[in-house]
Amino acid sequence: MVRGDQQVEIFDPIAVQPEILIFAHTPNEVLYEYVLQVTGRSGSYFYQTKDISIAKVDSHGLLKVNSNRLGESKILVNDQRNFDIKSESKVMVVEPVGIFLDPCPVEALVKSRLEINVKMNGLMQDGSMVSINDCSKISFNVRIQDETVFKHIEVVAADRMGENCAKIILDAKKVGKSLIQVFYGELKSQEMKIFSFPQLTSLKKNLVLTKSSSYLFSLSDGPFLNSDIHSYVSEFRVNRHHIINVEHLEHNPLASKYTYKITCLDTNDFENEIEFTIWNRVTSQNKCPMKFNYKLGVSCLRPKILELSQLFVKNDGSDQEVYSNMKWNRPIKLNSKFAVANLNRDLNIQLLVKDS
Repeated sequence: MVRGDQQVEIFDPIAVQPEILIFAHTPNEVLYEYVLQVTGRSGSYFYQTKDISIAKVDSHGLLKVNSNRLGESKILVNDQRNFDIKSESKVMVVEPVGIFLDPCPVEALVKSRLEINVKMNGLMQDGSMVSINDCSKISFNVRIQDETVFKHIEVVAADRMGENCAKIILDAKKVGKSLIQVFYGELKSQEMKIFSFPQLTSLKKNLVLTKSSSYLFSLSDGPFLNSDIHSYVSEFRVNRHHIINVEHLEHNPLASKYTYKITCLDTNDFENEIEFTIWNRVTSQNKCPMKFNYKLGVSCLRPKILELSQLFVKNDGSDQEVYSNMKWNRPIKLNSKFAVANLNRDLNIQLLVKDS
């Protein structure tokens, strides 16, 4: 009996991604570039193209595709250790026949950039329609209704080839809304609304309350341009629901405010945080609205000092409301200032509670 050992290497088959690449034809002599993703076998590959007038490929899999030549070419990939092991990818350059602006995203923060995703369809030689993977070399004519709100910066390649073929970069210069439309020759996209919003803000960053006391907390700005109360979503997250209760009261579109009633249910000297999130509802014209966040610190503390002082009424009759029916479960220090009541006028007292 004869025995022996022999080393055997087993590799996965070669796989080239993507299998098909479709580029938009342009009259200008510019090059599309794309790196093929190849896996399997030894990891060392040899690349070649069938038609160098359409595309060229280097030893690292970098494709350079001529944008001004209609047609297609196969890209062959062989394993360097065994040329019988191979795979291929196809490159096509087609004539664009349609433009569409993807309504995701259509919102941006003021002083930031908005990236408009562009989709294009192309016509193959057999008359069938295909989605173009890369149209970033096309000289689009970008028209913006109000250029004081948005300014066109540039056209770049899409982040994920296959979903979109290019991105139009806009600068959100000021708060407002506008319309965008893209043209290429006789082709034109739909008109699409775009928005530049300010950040969600409030005059309060922290609240200090006692048991059973409440505060009407308001958020302003954010996605304020949609005045319909049913056009936005408001959520809030509280770490300890048994300590703090939050009620969403109303949205005032004219004042651009979102109002909540915050109540402390316990006074065991707890500190908590409420995170508010507001965004517009998803629609066919706004498929991925921005989410605006605001964090509010809330402390529920035991009162230690109670101060009474006179609150004078202004000439317009306005004053400051205070909470009544407040009951303390422990002795507190009472400080009062001299209060003077005028004839035929109410005596207004301001109540100030301190935790130290």
